[in-house]
Amino acid sequence: MCGQPTVKGTRCRNPARSCTANHPTVAGGGVPAGPPTAPDADPLNQPAPPLPADLHERFALAETPGTSPAALTALAADSDPAVRWCVAENPGTPPDTLTALAADPDRDPIIRKRVANNNNTPPATLAMLADDPDDPDVLRYVARNTSASPGTLTALAAGPSPLVRMRVAENTSTPPDVLARLAADPNTSVRRAAAKNTCTPTAARSHAALLDD
Repeated sequence: MCGQPTVKGTRCRNPARSCTANHPTVAGGGVPAGPPTAPDADPLNQPAPPLPADLHERFALAETPGTSPAALTALAADSDPAVRWCVAENPGTPPDTLTALAADPDRDPIIRKRVANNNNTPPATLAMLADDPDDPDVLRYVARNTSASPGTLTALAAGPSPLVRMRVAENTSTPPDVLARLAADPNTSVRRAAAKNTCTPTAARSHAALLDD
């Protein structure tokens, strides 16, 4: 009896001289490890599990950071707005799902504010939200989001609202030259926010401190 491993992982029972075709060829003369196995499933792309019928259970899933991206995407289409609010706020919600929520035709203000405040929201989506003059609260949340692009923050820093400019002045993603301008802003709260931001150039921070003496 041959006794060598076969492609099925079992021991060959053929006579030793007639079993060549029953053995897989292994580079380097090694012994095959056994039958081939299916590749591991991608843990980040699992299908969404069936969602519970109970509203409170769906609500709990939507607000739990450990909920799978697939489940959060499914919950983003929930019929209850409170569930969608939690998905918009969840730090684990995928960027594409947050973009879809921001583009909701109902323009739910709570969803838009929570998407604007979520650091997982793509910069392009934040720029779209920042271009909405109808809701100053949304602008303030975009202004404080460290995922906002330098261009978006620069545009918001030039806006008329002191509260928005103050949030930009607090943001560590704001370009240093913009922070330097905000350190000389006419509004005291904006200047103080820029002076406290460690990303503001030293000279500008000192100048802001002198203005407030």
